[in-house]
Amino acid sequence: MRKELFFLQQEELLHEDCHRGLKIWFGMYMDGGEWSDRAASLGEVRVGPLGLLSLLENRLALTRPTVHPVHRINQFLMRLERVDSEIAWFHTSFAADPWSTARQLLKWRDELVEAGWGGSALSAASPRLETLAELEKVEIELHPGQSDRLRSVIACLEAEASVGFSSIELLEPPEMLPPMWCYIFDLLQRQGTFINYCLWPGGSAESNLNRVQAVMRDKLDSASFDPQDDSLILLKGDNEWEAAENLAMWLASRPEENDQ
Repeated sequence: MRKELFFLQQEELLHEDCHRGLKIWFGMYMDGGEWSDRAASLGEVRVGPLGLLSLLENRLALTRPTVHPVHRINQFLMRLERVDSEIAWFHTSFAADPWSTARQLLKWRDELVEAGWGGSALSAASPRLETLAELEKVEIELHPGQSDRLRSVIACLEAEASVGFSSIELLEPPEMLPPMWCYIFDLLQRQGTFINYCLWPGGSAESNLNRVQAVMRDKLDSASFDPQDDSLILLKGDNEWEAAENLAMWLASRPEENDQ
């Protein structure tokens, strides 16, 4: 009876939280695991680009089965076989290494789609763009990549489909985010989602760390470093295991300063 009451209370809390809206912490490098010393909370998630894309697709009913990238490369390779000829600019590379050639051209195609390309060549297009436009017309299935999924999300948001996010806290300055994500956040803001950039408190205004941050934000043209200041430290290792061990030892040596 107690267990049933517990789960009933959890369902009520989840329903209340969904009605209230979801609070999101977004960072470009937060798709992996993140250590947190905070207690668990409902209605609050921390995600990177892939995590937020999945959340948006879920709210917009755009979810689909996951497709491994190798399947897309193979599909694009079959498209290349359709348009290949001895005079094609990619013919020599494709004959020598079909897989790598298909992977590279697919990468270019996805980057163009993410930048807003509609799949057609311009009047004065380069041979590469003309080939990519021709490949878009080949009637061989190509599973949607991340860029295609983002374009689908944008199309729904432009049609004023609501996702019910209450707020999004950005861990990077908006000017450092990819243009497509800036546009998505702008569309979310138009439907009532509060978008805020978390300006984390830094150290001393004259610290090496602060100087580097100022240069990255275009507030300083260059920076000089104080060799006695350890606010910014470069740890090196011959491999990942050695670097991880060095980092762990350094963190353990100063627990009070590093527990932030």
